[in-house]
Parts: sequence; C-alpha cells; structure tokens
Amino acid sequence: MLTVGGEARELTDSLVRHTYNGEPLAEVASGFKAASLCWADVTTTVEALKKAVASMTMVPIHAGGASLVERDGWDSVQISSLRQRLDRIDRTLANWADRYDDLDESGTQESEEHA
Repeated sequence: MLTVGGEARELTDSLVRHTYNGEPLAEVASGFKAASLCWADVTTTVEALKKAVASMTMVPIHAGGASLVERDGWDSVQISSLRQRLDRIDRTLANWADRYDDLDESGTQESEEHA
C-alpha cells in the first residue's frame, strides 16, 4: 500500500480495521513500525502544509480580485520565523538521510530495519 506521499506502508490487520471500522490503531511504541507510523504523519503534514500555502495564495484581495499575498506579500518577520523552523526540520531530515546512507553503504541497514 502507498501513502499520500507515495511511500510504501505495510498493510496490517490493525490498519485495515482502523480504515474501515474506525477501530483505533494498536499502539506501537518502538521500532521500525512505530517510526513508520510517525513518518506517515510527517508526510501527511507536509501535504497539508502545501495545501494550506496553496489555499492562502488563492485568497483574493476582494471578491473576484487578485491574490492578496501575491500582490501584497506577507509579514517578513512571520515568514522568516517559519522559514527558520522549516530549515531546522530540513536539516533534521537531511541528517537522517545521511545516517541511513552511511549505514546502507556499510551493509547494516537491512538487518536493523526488519529486526
């Protein structure tokens, strides 16, 4: 099964029950499965952010008018603050990718992932 972000996700009994019956997902507190659930949340949140930015772009100055933010921009202090937060997230993700690649090159990633 693929997530909204196109990532592979294992189709488990609890996931199917959650999707079709609304049953809560079984709590997974550690390991690859727990991290995978968190990763699904990360990718969903990024998609929500993209949609929110697109929605904000569509807000007109007045009914039928041009985009307010495209004409007037947005408070640069607010933008800078958000960009700094996004940059820290970007660096965290880059560090994770570098760590994964380092382990993958040494051949240890496969065995740890499925432990």
